[in-house]
Amino acid sequence: SALLKCILERVLKKHPGCIYTGHRCIRIKFGSSAVAADFECNGSIVSHSCDLLVGADGVNSIVRKYVSCNIDSKSYGHMTAYRFMIPSPSPELLKQTEQTWNMSISSSIHSPAYHVSSENSGLNVVVLEYDGGAPSQPRSANIDELEDVAKRSKLDFIINMLKTEKIEDLMCYSTYHVDAEPWHQPLAVIIGDAAHAYGPLTAKMANLAVNDAYTLGEILNHRSKTEIKSQDELLHEWEAVQRPKFEVTKLRTLRHLQLYSPTWRGFSIFLWRVFPGIMSNYFGSIFAYDYSIYSKNELRNPTEKPIVLSCHGIVGMTDADPLTAFLRQWVLLTIIFVSSIMFPIICLMMIF
Repeated sequence: SALLKCILERVLKKHPGCIYTGHRCIRIKFGSSAVAADFECNGSIVSHSCDLLVGADGVNSIVRKYVSCNIDSKSYGHMTAYRFMIPSPSPELLKQTEQTWNMSISSSIHSPAYHVSSENSGLNVVVLEYDGGAPSQPRSANIDELEDVAKRSKLDFIINMLKTEKIEDLMCYSTYHVDAEPWHQPLAVIIGDAAHAYGPLTAKMANLAVNDAYTLGEILNHRSKTEIKSQDELLHEWEAVQRPKFEVTKLRTLRHLQLYSPTWRGFSIFLWRVFPGIMSNYFGSIFAYDYSIYSKNELRNPTEKPIVLSCHGIVGMTDADPLTAFLRQWVLLTIIFVSSIMFPIICLMMIF
């Protein structure tokens, strides 16, 4: 993509010769003070050694097989995703999408569309089909294929978009759930989808991958200079900071997907039609959070506590589970409402 090309150019400009392409990792080997990774490159095997290996190699991570010795689970998310960009939305499309987060729902598909630029110069569209096909590697897709998917579920918003708008970067991929433990060894660490993945939630997992990398860099840079700690201790500290963020995102992604799953879709559509305001508030609460930016003073001895589900390191919310917060709010309102009715009745009964 254009963004990745821009990042690559900036890295090469600052650190010329530091990027090797065309390498496929096939195995890693741990030594006493260094780790070596073997790569397949142009039909031959090459090896590179370092004191810390960072595996950012996605859901099909090779590094995870060597790092996550306790749990290494990868399962199909039963969704096929088509993602594309509309770089210059037409005035008609802007009227429907500007400054909004759009969701189209049909029998077996839901499709979010949202702008990724404050200048409305890029509309990101994802079409998610439940059990749309066998899991596969990410691949390029064609418009006819996507149009067939949209017509199959009568998704008129997408059908009209494909006919009237110029689209770019159309890709098809399968969604996977990845659960791994631990995320680090003394000489290696996994980040992003290599360590954690759980369905789509408006790029929250992509944001967490960036947050993984940033937090890892900050901890290694600041803690190693200010405290006498081994690399393994620093990596454990990093995982203690990051894992609760994933657990919260995983739970909220589940709540999001429950709204559109085939099992609950009919009930969800009924609630949207009858209680649009209530559903809008609940829907918005699922996304109303972000990851905090790590600072030198953020940690308060997290290694002394077990890694549990918490909101530490996350801003914009007080409850990890939006459904729990939602039900608690409405149970309280129901109690207040019933009490307001019953109190005068009880008073009248006491009088008479």
